[in-house]
Amino acid sequence: MMSTEEIARLVPAETASFRSPIPTAPFSSDEFYPGPQSAKQREFENRVKAIGTELAKKQGVSRRTFFQGAAGMAAAFVAMNDTFGPLYMVSRAEAQTPEMANARAAALKGQFIMDMHTHFLRDDTRIMGFVRQREAVGKAGWNPALAGKPQTIEDLKFANYFKEIYLDSDTKVALISGSGSEDPRDWFLTNEMKAETRADVNKRAGAKRMFSHAIFMPGTPGWLDKADKDFETLKPDSFKGYTVGEQPDAARPARRRHGDAAAALRSGAVACRGRRAQAHALAAGAGGDAGGDRASCLGGHGPVFAADAERGLDAGARFPDPRLP
Repeated sequence: MMSTEEIARLVPAETASFRSPIPTAPFSSDEFYPGPQSAKQREFENRVKAIGTELAKKQGVSRRTFFQGAAGMAAAFVAMNDTFGPLYMVSRAEAQTPEMANARAAALKGQFIMDMHTHFLRDDTRIMGFVRQREAVGKAGWNPALAGKPQTIEDLKFANYFKEIYLDSDTKVALISGSGSEDPRDWFLTNEMKAETRADVNKRAGAKRMFSHAIFMPGTPGWLDKADKDFETLKPDSFKGYTVGEQPDAARPARRRHGDAAAALRSGAVACRGRRAQAHALAAGAGGDAGGDRASCLGGHGPVFAADAERGLDAGARFPDPRLP
């Protein structure tokens, strides 16, 4: 995780960056220090600003309003193709014609969606910080569905997860993941809980609608034996490894663990991600889509930072702190 001193050198991305439908520079949560904007990214930013200004004026709306629609999203992909080459199947006609862009979006809304990284918290969880983070997300306007709505720990448990993933959103198949901790009480879910949830959801659905991770933590006592046992008895669809310590609400200060890197490689893990990335995603809640609110564990991250060129601390960075003289 970034230190307090490193975070002090950065500025919030939501106030420092151009609000493009597609990010125009590297951003970071508090897991790693963001790099400066590249020349190509700067070119893309200039292109998306120009096409947005041009087409918004023709359509009689503000640029911000234009970018919030399907035509604005198409315009951003056009700018991506113009900058990086023909990567996306999009036409300038879609960007110029809202009706055409809306028609294509409507035609695609029934497509098959798999969300292979979701979370909820166990019933006896001690982790309450996510409730405050969900409240902050609502107040910031990142998820209008959370604005003005009291948030409770129950919003982060299975009943609401099931409702928002399988009933309110377009998601057809999901993977239940988790996050480990040095204190077993602070795991989001135990591996056994994830396996039981997978079995319960698939039984209710009468089909394979849920996959499951199993978590391992290199360096903790007996972790390889536990991974072998979980592989044999729980039959996870994949493994995920953590080399970190306590959850944010744990009694002791959070710290990194280095563990046994060679052993971690031997374990055959498919993904190793920092705990804060999942924490912020879990807290952020749903961003609205065509099929309804996304699940309580999905959506924008928490604090997102950009490099601060104004202070001369990261040469080439593009996002000076607007509060500085």
